[in-house]
Amino acid sequence: MGAVTSKICFYTNVMKLGSRNPLLLARQVGSVANLTRNRFGFGVGIGWAPEEFEWCGVPYAKRGKRIDEMIEVIKLVLAGGMVEFHGEFYDFDKLQMSPAPSEPVPFYVGGPHRGGAQARRSRQRRLDQRHDDLCRAGRDHQYAQDDAGRKRPRW
Repeated sequence: MGAVTSKICFYTNVMKLGSRNPLLLARQVGSVANLTRNRFGFGVGIGWAPEEFEWCGVPYAKRGKRIDEMIEVIKLVLAGGMVEFHGEFYDFDKLQMSPAPSEPVPFYVGGPHRGGAQARRSRQRRLDQRHDDLCRAGRDHQYAQDDAGRKRPRW
């Protein structure tokens, strides 16, 4: 669809990153971004089920830090050019993904998790928020408006 349309945007649902290989994933995301001419958004999540990590041979512990590093690796590779990375969880020498997308791929972080710091910084939009979380956020916004002496918005 992406190769034969010019206006439709494409998005993943929330893909659990924790048990995946970031280099292979960067390649797949880059391919979709190129096929859609940069009309692709990538929904990511941390994953909550320990057995899913176990099935893939990936430790459940430190998954937030691992997700942070994965997002860093994926964005680095998608930016193009020769890159290398030497982190706590992932380590690779110089490589280049070609062709790289001509624009940054937007990341959307899903789920109510507190996640890792990189995931929070990458957030452009929260997907999958629970109703009570949305109500709490609305009340917090109203209290802040009251504290600032501003008129409450009509929701």
